[in-house]
Amino acid sequence: IESSMQCSNEAGLKALLRKTLDLVEAEFSICGSGSLLLSDVTIINGSYPAAWIDSYKTERLYLNDPIVAYHLRFTKTFGWEDALRENMGKTAKKIVSIAQDYGIKHGLSTGIFDPVAQKHSLFSFADRKHTGGIREKTMLDYLSPHLHNALLMSCRDTNSEDPHELLGVQ
Repeated sequence: IESSMQCSNEAGLKALLRKTLDLVEAEFSICGSGSLLLSDVTIINGSYPAAWIDSYKTERLYLNDPIVAYHLRFTKTFGWEDALRENMGKTAKKIVSIAQDYGIKHGLSTGIFDPVAQKHSLFSFADRKHTGGIREKTMLDYLSPHLHNALLMSCRDTNSEDPHELLGVQ
C-alpha cells in the first residue's frame, strides 16, 4: 500500500506490479485503463511476454478479450475461470487460445470504475500452473483502490494537477 502511494511513473508502477506478483503467487502481470467503450486505452506491461503484448495492442484484442469484457460488466476481483465459463464468441476463444500458447492460462483480475475519470482500471495476474485462491482474491480486493490510484498517478498528464486525466494508448 505504501509503495502504491509513492508511485508516480511507469517504472514505479512496473515495480509495484512485481511486488504484487509475489503476493498473489503469479508469474505474469499487466494493467491498464480505458473508457467504458474502450475508445482510449492505456496498457502497461509488468511481465507478460512482449510478443503477446505487441499483438494484443496492435490488433486491439482487448476489444474481444473475455477477461476485459467480464470486468466491464462485473467490477470486482475475480478468477479467470468465472469469465471463461461464460459463452464466448469465436474471436474470444481464439484470444484465449493464443494467450495460453504464451503460458497465460490461469489468473486473477481486479480493478475499479472511477466515476470522476469515467474510466475502468484492470490489473491482471496470471500463471501457467495455478490461479490464486480466496487469500489472493481477498488481498487484491484490499489492494485494488491503491493499485488504481497508482495507475492514475503513473499515467497522468504531467501538465495537469488532476490525476484523473489519463493518457491514451501507450
